[in-house]
Amino acid sequence: MKGQDLRLHSIAARCALAVIAGILAIADGCGWIPGGQDPPAPYSPMVEWPESAPIDLEAEIASSARLDGEEEAGAGAWPADERAAPGLLPDDTPGVFAREDEIEGLQYLEVVIGDARPRDRLPMVVFLHGLGDRPRIPGGPFLGLPVPVRVIAFRGPIPHGKGWSWFPVRVAEGKTDELAASIADVAERLALAIDGLVAAQETSGRPIVCGFSQGGILSYALAVLHPESVGTAFPLSGWLPPDLIPARPREAESVPLVWAMHGADDEVVPYGPTREMIERLWTIGLWVRLVEFEGTRHRMTGEMDALFHEWMRAAVLAQSGGTPMPTLMTGSGTAILPPLADVAASTDVGPDAIDQDPDASPGASAPGDAYSGTETGADVPDDRDRDQDTTPGADAPGGDDALALPSDAPSGASDGEDP
Repeated sequence: MKGQDLRLHSIAARCALAVIAGILAIADGCGWIPGGQDPPAPYSPMVEWPESAPIDLEAEIASSARLDGEEEAGAGAWPADERAAPGLLPDDTPGVFAREDEIEGLQYLEVVIGDARPRDRLPMVVFLHGLGDRPRIPGGPFLGLPVPVRVIAFRGPIPHGKGWSWFPVRVAEGKTDELAASIADVAERLALAIDGLVAAQETSGRPIVCGFSQGGILSYALAVLHPESVGTAFPLSGWLPPDLIPARPREAESVPLVWAMHGADDEVVPYGPTREMIERLWTIGLWVRLVEFEGTRHRMTGEMDALFHEWMRAAVLAQSGGTPMPTLMTGSGTAILPPLADVAASTDVGPDAIDQDPDASPGASAPGDAYSGTETGADVPDDRDRDQDTTPGADAPGGDDALALPSDAPSGASDGEDP
């Protein structure tokens, strides 16, 4: 009997433990136990940026092709007929033109946003997506710009998940040599494609290049390796392998303007190497600025989106011949003024600092309201009004291609070894 009693007690104890374990599991899952939740899943580098505009892409491509064909046939002006008879194409969005094509073996989506014909002379914005993303009609900070723009969204050549990739390797894999070779190859193809599009399209100024993650890497690469193809670059959360940074900048008619953003806690493209890269680019004679966002991982926050919109707004006005580029705006970030001198943003620029009324700006507005964010910008003095003869590199041509550089720009290239 004693043995039987022990077995019964053992079974009862195991049942009690199972019940207690079940209760604890339920409590943990419901968050009743402090600190009992599972740690957050690792942040995925596949981030779609920017958000897509609420527009049916396929319908817009079809309706744009129809309207464009009517204009070629002399049936009427585009897009005036589109606005006058919106019921003719019920799925069409007025003020947006979209088409797909290929150049230099690269697929791309062309989107004209604003009151303009597809063949009008417009600022060109080259948008380069990140890992796993794809060309889309951009929304968010790309909307509400003061002048119509032509957005060229190239597609990466390598399938990746539901989207595409630009490179066969990632930064985190540590295969720096292979990554550098791939970046250089893709950047050369993109430069040829951009030059071909500029030659075929009426373009105001030189192209504005921007992108996030892999797109940020390529934005840096185009500005550094192919400055003749770029007027302004806005790299977001990007980096370049050291082997791609030359001892001296390539000769070009003018030096691209580079304003970059990066999260200080980026776990996919670490911030430290990017900051070191900025200093090296400065020492070889390139004018670059980096805005750091403390506590931000590999993503674009609302504050970063709002700041990007202000940068884009200033760039399209400059390239369309409206106004010169202003001093650097930093929003809630911190400006890194090479050589690695931290300058905290101290003055917030409110919505009144840059006129948000599209009707008061040159040209017609893009569809929708001007982009609004939690931050707009802050000025960091760098005396952009100066004689261009003292800038690094060759003199910039006059007209809407010229962008004055700041007085603190480096005077020349360093004597470093050629990588």
